[in-house]
Amino acid sequence: MDRRRLRHWLCTGLAATLLLQGQTGIALAGALERAMLGKSAVVELSHPLAETALESGNRDGVSPPPITRLHAPAGALPRQRTVAEIPVRELIFPAVVVDIKAKADPQGEYAVGVEEFQGWERAHGRIPRRSMVLLRTGSRAGAGSRPPVPLLRPAALAFLLQQREVRAVGQDAPLVDSAAGSGEAARTGRPGAMRVENLTNLDRLPPKGAKLVVAPLRMTGGSAPARVFAILP
Repeated sequence: MDRRRLRHWLCTGLAATLLLQGQTGIALAGALERAMLGKSAVVELSHPLAETALESGNRDGVSPPPITRLHAPAGALPRQRTVAEIPVRELIFPAVVVDIKAKADPQGEYAVGVEEFQGWERAHGRIPRRSMVLLRTGSRAGAGSRPPVPLLRPAALAFLLQQREVRAVGQDAPLVDSAAGSGEAARTGRPGAMRVENLTNLDRLPPKGAKLVVAPLRMTGGSAPARVFAILP
């Protein structure tokens, strides 16, 4: 099979899968095809991962380089779904970028409330269903640095999960609690949000319109390193 036919076959297969998701799937299929044909810019959102990074811990008080990592959604009882159990079609998202760097505390943690998302909606419209909400702190995480860490207030997480039906939340900073959202899942009986930490280049994305692809290692645990990229509109 020559390259042109192979590319067409791949695009057709992806499109057929995404079309099953309705209008959102149609838009995502179109974005993937434009990227594969070189008609759309693609932005890398994950940090490079050295072979020794997974074994390196905190040595001599110096933090290891950041690892872009996907955390599977904490589900209602009886157990959490693993990364390997997440269907591929659930790893492609419309992107919403919420810029919270003006609120970021360079000294540590700070809370993100519903008002940040309501303010975004006043400027850009309703947050799309099945999207990933990206929190841009302006962090330039690196070895030995201490980036600001945003924490979602319970009401803010409930707003995203229940009222806007988002599938994931990402940020350009590490997670403090990789199981965030498990309490919400237990109360509602529905899965929580996937979480992605230590993203980069969020300043290169528009507030809305980009499409995200998350490609984690297919691990049987609750989290895995991931390659993440965005297709610009």
